[in-house]
Order: sequence, then structure tokens, then C-alpha cells
Amino acid sequence: KGEADGAPPRFLLRTPVLLAVVPALLFSVNCANIFQMPEESLLRVISLIEQRPHAIDEILNTTPEAMIAFDANRCILHANHEAEILFGYERRALDGTTTDVLLPERLRQPHAPPMKPVADVMQVDLKGLRRDGSELAVKWVFGSVANAEPSIFVMTVRDRAAIDRAIEALRESEERFRLLVEGVQGYAIFMLDPSGRVSSWNKGAERSNGWRANEILGQSYEVFFTPE
Repeated sequence: KGEADGAPPRFLLRTPVLLAVVPALLFSVNCANIFQMPEESLLRVISLIEQRPHAIDEILNTTPEAMIAFDANRCILHANHEAEILFGYERRALDGTTTDVLLPERLRQPHAPPMKPVADVMQVDLKGLRRDGSELAVKWVFGSVANAEPSIFVMTVRDRAAIDRAIEALRESEERFRLLVEGVQGYAIFMLDPSGRVSSWNKGAERSNGWRANEILGQSYEVFFTPE
């Protein structure tokens, strides 16, 4: 196609070229896993506790996210191992204490009234306190278990500094990947977005297949195949 008007021929992609897409797709999937929203994990755990309110320990212990369950008076019912590691506590050392021990003294509210169940998930960035007295920036996300008697609350706790480091590492990885792709001209390398549309297109892909970047970006991967 295109030979009559002098344009470069537009060949359909062959299998070796299609294989070049795989690393890019895996890269995207890994990034999505790293930055899974804490609300998703929290809502899943709350749903499980609604079904099995007497299995809080078991449910939290099988969750990879750092999580803590507590009652309306902020007494910790259970903190899983990931939460204990984050705040520097030994196994079961947090159970039975109040959530105030996880906050610097200036942020504590020892005379606050009992908490009321809420339908929404609440999120706040606030300093946390490790057992050794050092502070850390924490993203707290919490919600309540529906129809629980007495009330049960569950929260995820994430180290903000760790999130920031992961974001920076992701930026650096994306930049290295971009430079790598743009620097390769002997092979066709491109990426597809989650909907199957071309999101990057290097010089090698342009030379091998005839489409310029401005022609193919945003197009569905289906253009690479014959109707059959």
C-alpha cells in the first residue's frame, strides 16, 4: 500500500515485532500494581469483615496492606504485621492500645467523643509516631463496617515518604524507558494503552511499517492485522 504515490509501503506487523510490545505492557502493569488505591484494599477488607465480623485478625493478617482495626473509642482491636513493621512494634504489641500511640502527642485528642460510623471512606495526611519516637508522614484512610455491633472501624496506613520515593523511581524508569525506545532504530518498539491503542511509536517502527508517529498514535492495534 502506498507504493504508487511514492509513500513507503505499510506492512502489517510480523510476530517478532509484536513481541517487542510485551516488555512495555508488563512495565505498565507493574506500575499499576505499585500504585493501587488504598481505598480499594480498604473497601475489600471492610466487605470481608461485614461477612465475618469475628474473623478480624485472620482477615487483616492475610492482607498485604498495613491495616489496623479499632472500635468507636479508638481502642485497637488488631494491627496486622505490616502495620506493626511500619510503626516499629513487636507482634501483638499494638492490640489493646489506643490509636493515640500512633500520633505525636501534639496531635492526640484523648477527650474526643466516641466515633460515629460513616458511609464514606475518609482520608487524611497526618504525621505518625513510631515506637522509637521518630515521626513519619502517613496517609491514613479509614472507614467503618456497616451494621457492626459494637462499631468497627478499619484503616490503612501508608508511609508518604515511601510513596514519594516510588513515584520518583517511576519517573526515572519512565524516562530511561523513553530514551531506550527512542534510541533504538533497528527494531520496531511501541506501547499500547489499556484500551489497545498505540501510545508510543519509535523510529524503528516507523521505518519497518511505514506509519509516522502522528499517523498511528491513538489508533487501535487492530490496524496491524488483515480483516481475516
